[in-house]
Amino acid sequence: SVTVIAVVMSSTEKLVGVYRKWLLNPNGLPLLEGWFLNIGHDDESLCESSTEGGIGCVDNSRLFATACLFTILLGLLMSSIFDRFQTYSSLSWDVKLRWNTKVLSIIHAGFACYGAVTNIFLSGLYNDGEIVRVNPSYDFFLVGSLGFYVVTMTVSFLLLFSKDGFILSFGTALHHLMAIGICFFSLHNGAGWIVGCWMVMEVSSVCIDLGFIFRQAGLSGSLLNGILNTLSVVLVVLLRVAFTTFCWQVLIVSQPELQEKFGSDRVKLLLACAIVTMWGVFQEGTVYAISKAFEDGEGIGSVKNTHASTHTNTQQHKETKKTK
Repeated sequence: SVTVIAVVMSSTEKLVGVYRKWLLNPNGLPLLEGWFLNIGHDDESLCESSTEGGIGCVDNSRLFATACLFTILLGLLMSSIFDRFQTYSSLSWDVKLRWNTKVLSIIHAGFACYGAVTNIFLSGLYNDGEIVRVNPSYDFFLVGSLGFYVVTMTVSFLLLFSKDGFILSFGTALHHLMAIGICFFSLHNGAGWIVGCWMVMEVSSVCIDLGFIFRQAGLSGSLLNGILNTLSVVLVVLLRVAFTTFCWQVLIVSQPELQEKFGSDRVKLLLACAIVTMWGVFQEGTVYAISKAFEDGEGIGSVKNTHASTHTNTQQHKETKKTK
């Protein structure tokens, strides 16, 4: 068994090496090369490519293709695992898709927040107050998030054709579409600081996503779900409102510099998209979490909860009949 483990580890190490070499190839993928620029990737002082084992300034088009493929494969893997449990297997196809995207969103929140904190706020790169600059080390997390948003936006548009799909999914699709626009703008113009502020706010989505899963699992009345809903409201207020206000003030102060670099109309559009996306006003679950913070709500589309409710009503009807 020790030999098998050694062989597996050796093979994995070789595959990782080959994949890393493929990512660092400066020649972009044919269909995506024009969309993804590699600004500043030749500056070793800004990259980790000279650091052994570091992420490096990878080719953004190759990273984007990998991120999309990874998100899809991870979603399929989760679906096959979750399908072994009755709570999940009894759900309709659209609720299963929502469930999967919620779990993917939780994973992405950790990935995106870590990237923003380490490469934006703790990097020291922005200590001089200039928020518009090339930051290729953050491109790894930015393009990885972009792949996630493209896949989940596609799923959201697909869910528009489900029951109540327009009400539940249009906001998320629009939210992610604006996010994709801001990510592309940052890649082409070095606006990573703005995206970093927004990525930190993804933490507030974790409790909202967990709350959705809890409701579908029939745990809407549990103490833990109540705590999650309350924490959702606190995080939304702290991150989506208070922290956004701080970021908004910084952007307003830096507006002359931004206008000089990007032009007045583009800055107005950027600021509008940034503030709306940061607030998450279109994001599925944000308003719901606030309105249901201290209530026991049933999960939308939960077959299990529907059956439970029907069974209770039937029992009450029988008892009333006997009394009569």
